[in-house]
Amino acid sequence: MRLLAFLLLLHFLPNPLMAQPLVTADWVAAQMNNEAVRIVDVGRLPGEFLTAHIPGAAFTDYKKDGWRVERNGVPDVMNTVPALEALLGRLGISPGTHVVLVAPGLSAYDMASATRLYWTLKVLGHEKVSVLDGGLASFVQMKLPLEAGPAKPRKAEIYAARPNSGLEAFLPEVAETTLPLIDARPSDEYLGINKSDKVLRPGTLPNALNLPLVWMTVDGKGLFRNAAEMKALFAFAKVKRDGPMIVFCNTGHTASLVWFVAHELLGNSQARLYDGSLAEWSLDPGRPMNRIFNAPSP
Repeated sequence: MRLLAFLLLLHFLPNPLMAQPLVTADWVAAQMNNEAVRIVDVGRLPGEFLTAHIPGAAFTDYKKDGWRVERNGVPDVMNTVPALEALLGRLGISPGTHVVLVAPGLSAYDMASATRLYWTLKVLGHEKVSVLDGGLASFVQMKLPLEAGPAKPRKAEIYAARPNSGLEAFLPEVAETTLPLIDARPSDEYLGINKSDKVLRPGTLPNALNLPLVWMTVDGKGLFRNAAEMKALFAFAKVKRDGPMIVFCNTGHTASLVWFVAHELLGNSQARLYDGSLAEWSLDPGRPMNRIFNAPSP
């Protein structure tokens, strides 16, 4: 009976080998010499990395390394699986590596570079991946050691993905869906006051609700809010925390942060990200867009 009770206890205790979505700066500092962990600096310029970075970290250029590409006139969509497998292999990442993504941590927007790669890895079926809460700024604030110079080389790996398409929503479904649509952009873009250069028309998807990504972090910077605050903000925006939802933005960048909060931090396994987002949707003038703010005629 004691053995059975012990086994049941183990079953319900958190698994220490499971990767947590968010990790702290002191946790990362303790893993710097752990060969099973690969710290990846993302969202900064190469010169910034050379000046100072977490010891042992790899560097990837978010905009230039091929994480996102233009396809069929749609900018910044996820690259093909073979291309991403090659990229991860060059970074010394194998399917069993615990990847820790480190953004600058100066704004919610740069934190989205980490959550976007987090989503990408999850789509590839990668199990062990985390984001450093607060980004590199939290590491600096704690006065933890940094190093300068290029990344130390690590043996290239052969990466074999196990794609999970259940995390992504595609255009045909979005066009016909009755599921909740969540616009993660700032309110001026949601309302149609302003628009991104990558979107051809102002406005949002019909019936979409607005949950701006900057609400998800403290003062719009690098630290994520606690669960109670996030739940309150979802409720304020009239966004249900559970059940199917499709999160979008202009190109799938800012949407990744709201998806990360919904799916990973608040546990909604039915939250998905529309990668093409409004950059794809707005290409066809026949697809409706809701412009909530209409400027008066001159």
